[in-house]
Amino acid sequence: MNKDINEIDYNECKEHTLGKLLAQISAFDQKAGILISVLGIVFALSFTLIDVINNKDIEVRTILYAFFMLFLASLMFSLSTSILVIYPRKRKNKAAEKSFTYYMDLINISDAEFNKRCESKNGFLIEQINENARICRVKHLFVKLSIFGLIFVALFFVVSASLIIWL
Repeated sequence: MNKDINEIDYNECKEHTLGKLLAQISAFDQKAGILISVLGIVFALSFTLIDVINNKDIEVRTILYAFFMLFLASLMFSLSTSILVIYPRKRKNKAAEKSFTYYMDLINISDAEFNKRCESKNGFLIEQINENARICRVKHLFVKLSIFGLIFVALFFVVSASLIIWL
């Protein structure tokens, strides 16, 4: 009887772990969506500064354009890494056996193969946890890079705005 209880506890633990990973992936996608929206608005509004920069003296204009270009480069880096968070990925390792964690494998899976894999629920959960942990790691990296780029966006914006005001 203890064996059944332990198996249930392990499966519940695995299902809980999988649920936490899926929630974390969803949270990364939501953060990236918010960053994309904010950065898109900032990108669109940033071009209104070009008229202001063009009205400055030539010496000042050169400096302002240099900081504006650094601002745009940082913004594009942050926007690109945010988009990479939500960009769908292909399966990295093409195993001989079809995976329950990759939707393209599920398209052409036979009933017999599906039933055979369902009998081994333990293996299925481990595969799900491993695959979703890998996805979570990649999304986490891109969110961190996007936020890192956002720091430079803010820095170059503040410097550019200060120069526009004071020069």
